[in-house]
Amino acid sequence: MVNSELTIPIKVKQVVKEKFGSRVFSKQELIDALKEKFRNINKSSILPADYCVNKKTGRHSKWKFLFWIESGKYRMYDPSRDGN
Repeated sequence: MVNSELTIPIKVKQVVKEKFGSRVFSKQELIDALKEKFRNINKSSILPADYCVNKKTGRHSKWKFLFWIESGKYRMYDPSRDGN
């Protein structure tokens, strides 16, 4: 799959795994990392709460791979640490 064919959730997950691993990051750090890797990504399309297992917007998404820490702070979801 070519970069332009990747969906936003796939791009977000890929960058989080590569750049941040399990450490906490801010929404701005995520935006900066995505803009660096995918230059043409639309900043307004980057909504990390949509991928959070513990946020209302993410609970109903098929893309649940982030964990919300506090306003603007996230990390990769870890079921053994965060529960199912």
